Amino acid sequence: MGDVERTRRADGGAWERGRGAMGVTYRERDKGLHRDGALKVIDGHGETEAAQTVRERVLREARAAAALRHQNVAGVFQFGATDRCYYAMELVEGETLEELVRREGPLSVGAGLALAVQVARALVAAADHQLIHRDLKPANIMLVPNGDSTEMTVKVIDFGLAKITAG
Repeated sequence: MGDVERTRRADGGAWERGRGAMGVTYRERDKGLHRDGALKVIDGHGETEAAQTVRERVLREARAAAALRHQNVAGVFQFGATDRCYYAMELVEGETLEELVRREGPLSVGAGLALAVQVARALVAAADHQLIHRDLKPANIMLVPNGDSTEMTVKVIDFGLAKITAG
C-alpha cells in the first residue's frame, strides 16, 4: 500500500486496532514521513460493480473527512485503492469511551458534560464540511489523556459510514 505499511507486533502479526462495519483498522507506519498512524482497510474488494461503488463512496467520504481539520476529530491523511480500498489517518493513542465506561462505570455528570461538549464541537465542525458521521457511539469516541491532568481530549474516529450532505 505505497509508503504505508502495517506495524507488526512482537509475534509478527499485524497490529489490529479495531474492527467495524466497513473494515479493519491497523496500526501503521508511513515509511516516507517516518510517522505512525492508523490504516483502515475497507472490505468489498474485487472488480465487481458493487466493489467499485464501495470504492467510489469511500473515496468521496475520505476526501470530505480529509478536508476536516479539528482538534476533536482524527485526521485523514491518505486514500488509496489497490486490491482493496484503504485510508491512512491519525493514530489516536488512548481508550474509547466504551472501554472507560466498562472499566469504571458511568461517568460523573461533570465528566460526561465535558466530553459531550468536545463531541458536539467535532460534530459541528463535520457539519460545517457537509459531513454527517452516522455511526457515533462510545466505541468511536477516543479519549486521550492531557499530560498530567485528569482531563481528557476527545477524538471522534471512524467516519467510514459518514454521509456527505451536499455537493
